[in-house]
Amino acid sequence: MGYDPAMSRSSVSSERSGLRSVLATPWIYSAFSGLVGASAARREFVRRYVRPAIGDSVLDIGCGPGDLLDFLPEVRYTGFDISQRYVEAARRKFGNRGEFICARVGDAAASPPDGFDVAIAFGVLHHLTDESALDLFREARQAVKPRGRLVTIDGCWDGDQSAGARWLLARDRGRHIRSAEDLVRLAGTHFDVVTAEVRHDLLRIPYSHVILVCSSSEAGAARRGSQPNAWDGSRSEAGPGSEGQKFSMEAGQNRGLGRRGGTLAGQT
Repeated sequence: MGYDPAMSRSSVSSERSGLRSVLATPWIYSAFSGLVGASAARREFVRRYVRPAIGDSVLDIGCGPGDLLDFLPEVRYTGFDISQRYVEAARRKFGNRGEFICARVGDAAASPPDGFDVAIAFGVLHHLTDESALDLFREARQAVKPRGRLVTIDGCWDGDQSAGARWLLARDRGRHIRSAEDLVRLAGTHFDVVTAEVRHDLLRIPYSHVILVCSSSEAGAARRGSQPNAWDGSRSEAGPGSEGQKFSMEAGQNRGLGRRGGTLAGQT
């Protein structure tokens, strides 16, 4: 029998509301992130999936207190977040290393004339309704260069996750946790190539993440052609015990919310 996340979420709404209010304080959020091992997760996310080059222009959507900037090289960084408290904390910590803006998705300052090299959304999509998530994908597609990309990471439902991971996800602050397939379908409405990898090993606590790499067909082909080890959805290279899975959708296979192609690794 499949796991029904709606049943668990409805029974823990008060717990989640309390956690949300506590973690709205920037220093508590950063301390909690460090406790569960989020620093290592951010480092892996940047190293393995974002792969920024020195001098890249980077857009961090929902940047929070800017913790991801600690793991980026010398880049031209713009972060925006809806929380003024988070934005102010980021400005105090990082100064002129980046530009921090208090704004909603779609309301941020204009992108550079030639667009961003990469856009990032770290732990954002599971806080958004489908409509708002589509807005994010649309805005990111418009903000990046023709060969730019969007890289996201969020908690997700997965058939192989542990009971502990399901329990924690049910109590997550985000109310819109999805499966990898659902996120790929949403992303595919604005990006030609969407690949996703599910990881169960990024935190010290049991938790399941899905990482999306979204690009145009031109960008996807360029990355695969120029990088022998480019992450293109062909196989999982997650570490031992990660039980990583990948779901790949190539150009033309997903124009809308219906699944028309692609498989999870190990399926036919």
